[in-house]
Amino acid sequence: MRKLIKLKTDHVHLTPSLRMRVNLAAQVLSNTMSCTLASQGRHDTEGTRKLIGMMDRFFDCLNVKSARQGDRTRKDDLKPYRDVEDARFTWLEKEFLGYLHRWEQQAQQTPGVTKDVKNRMCLSKQTLVGLRMTVLSFIELTKTLLQEEGVTYVLSDKFNQDPLEQHFSKQRRRCGANENPTVMEYGRNEVNLHVMGEMLRAVRGGNVGGRAQVPIDYNNDTPLAKRPRNR
Repeated sequence: MRKLIKLKTDHVHLTPSLRMRVNLAAQVLSNTMSCTLASQGRHDTEGTRKLIGMMDRFFDCLNVKSARQGDRTRKDDLKPYRDVEDARFTWLEKEFLGYLHRWEQQAQQTPGVTKDVKNRMCLSKQTLVGLRMTVLSFIELTKTLLQEEGVTYVLSDKFNQDPLEQHFSKQRRRCGANENPTVMEYGRNEVNLHVMGEMLRAVRGGNVGGRAQVPIDYNNDTPLAKRPRNR
């Protein structure tokens, strides 16, 4: 019986476009993957399982989509942030970032290997800086919002750059095979996108999913479809 039913060829043989797919990374760095590796009983995957577990909880903490998501999934990490003393803040700053710091330190202190090999033993410096910046800024911003009057909870999933990615996916589609547009071409595409507006949709299968919003026409008086009668 196949245990990891979501893993396919795209998860292993990555192309430049597939490397941008966040959902592929989330499916690999998931609790299901960690449990499957643990079921094999191999001691040499212990470090991999720990990394996957850390990233899985990190994704959960930063992807709270609704006020009832935590109750439906029975995951405390998917519940809304309601208190500045939330335990997830401490875990993100102390446990998660501490784990990345210790990993980086151990890689740099490995004797008998070149600097290039040491760098490849850990995440890239750009990735580490990005994770630290994301965690610290998220904690600071969320605590600030929770102290505002009238704010009862914060959904971490709302902090994203999907609208920006959707816009540039339309830009890339307008360029076609031209991967190096000039300033004039970019400006002309911007004008066309502004004129077309909602008629032009973002590219399917891109790095953004599940957020497409169809504009509501409040002047549409078309009656809803009726349930067919059984004869």
